[in-house]
Amino acid sequence: MSGKQTATLIVAASLVISAAGLVVEIVGGRMLAPYLGMSIYTWTAVIAVVLAGFSAGHAVGGYYADRSAGEIYRLTGHFMALAAMTTAFAPQLLAAVAQPVIGASGTALTAIVLLATIIFFVPSLAVSVPSAPFAKLLIGLTGERSGPWLGALFAAGSLGAIGGTVAAGFLFIPFWGTRTTLLTVAAIEIALALAFYLAASRASRPAMGLASVLLAAFLLLATAGAGLTIGRSPCDVESQYFCIRTMDYSAEAGQEARLMVLDHLGHGINLEEPTALYHAYAAIIDNLANVHLGNAPRRAFFVGGGAFTLPRAWAERQEDSASIVVSEIDPQVLEVADDEFWAESARFTVRQEDARLALSREEGGFDAIVADAFTDIAAPQHLITRDYVELVRAKLADDGVFMMNIIDHTDRLDALASMVATIEAVFPVVEVWAEQSEIIPGNRVTFVIFAGGNPTPKPTFVDPLFGRLMSRMPARSMQALLQRDTIVMTDDFAPIDRLLGWDLPPD
Repeated sequence: MSGKQTATLIVAASLVISAAGLVVEIVGGRMLAPYLGMSIYTWTAVIAVVLAGFSAGHAVGGYYADRSAGEIYRLTGHFMALAAMTTAFAPQLLAAVAQPVIGASGTALTAIVLLATIIFFVPSLAVSVPSAPFAKLLIGLTGERSGPWLGALFAAGSLGAIGGTVAAGFLFIPFWGTRTTLLTVAAIEIALALAFYLAASRASRPAMGLASVLLAAFLLLATAGAGLTIGRSPCDVESQYFCIRTMDYSAEAGQEARLMVLDHLGHGINLEEPTALYHAYAAIIDNLANVHLGNAPRRAFFVGGGAFTLPRAWAERQEDSASIVVSEIDPQVLEVADDEFWAESARFTVRQEDARLALSREEGGFDAIVADAFTDIAAPQHLITRDYVELVRAKLADDGVFMMNIIDHTDRLDALASMVATIEAVFPVVEVWAEQSEIIPGNRVTFVIFAGGNPTPKPTFVDPLFGRLMSRMPARSMQALLQRDTIVMTDDFAPIDRLLGWDLPPD
């Protein structure tokens, strides 16, 4: 084989190796989501750890870049085998260490960084080690014309990274799930290890090459075995957006009930009877709609579908359920809601697109707009800003109301305070409601923010089904809430993750 042919194969190998490394990075956020949610902190930690692994790998590779071609091929095979094994068994390792690490970390942010390091540092290091030796090999193979080849090597690495990112996000995870994706990457890395072992045996040390081939074959069998023994995925359905699980909640509810879990957070409890609202925040929104609009709103827009808890309830009390518009971006959430949660989404007008975009296209005149969309415990940033609230106000009828739920800790309330300040910049009347029994120091509570033109005439009501007391935050408490250092959220600056307080222990 000529020097140029060998150089071409090295460039091609660099492309494949780089793609494998980026697939693992994209899969990383999805793997951590069932344990710690998927927030900006999750992605920051995963990306930082993977980049740290790449940096360490480049440094390690520099130590053997000056060795012979046979030695470089053999050591590259070793690191490909290491990458394959740590990639193939990453789900098992995560399942084994997640809860102990979370319990010992003290804070959610610490847990995210530690888990990302434990699971993703070594695979990232292993795939980046060959970069420096490959560059040195190309210089030796191409001589005075090494410049274009080095440029091709670096370009191949970048193209591989792009390809791995696109393939993981648009194809592998949505269609295969994380575990099959990781096993596929591991199999490719084993194939690369085998190819480099064979190259090493041709360049030098045939006996060592045979032993290396046998080792690669053993690792390939072990990787295939990992696919059979890897255990059950924590997800019932793994979509482009969420790890979706359906949990039986009948024992807690006292009747047949199911809980929809997206990543690590419950997003809806449905009883078979549509008007029975188990979640306190759903009962609060329902009661506020009854007080201000009378029975069910004639026309309503839901930001987020989830289990379709409130759309089901309101559809039971009105004739034209098609006037209820539900924006649910994830088609697989919609499918699970129909299959497991009695949603019957065909009764509604469903928009399978981003809620802000969907709302902007509606003609307006809604009696109620209800916001119940979350990524982890925070609403998406573009759905909490003053610009978005102004859009909401423009799409409401003159006497229409806006209600959204927000999660915050009772001994902090920075996120709630800033969200109230943001909505007060647009609406004349803003109220905060919660179930009275949940207001315990340190507790994480789902609050409901009500906004409209008229105040609610009574400060409390009792849920007739479960006997829960729902209370409006008193005026003096609202005043104290807004006297703190609040932030009016904008499209330019909406630091909701920081306001929620990631120094608190994970729930």
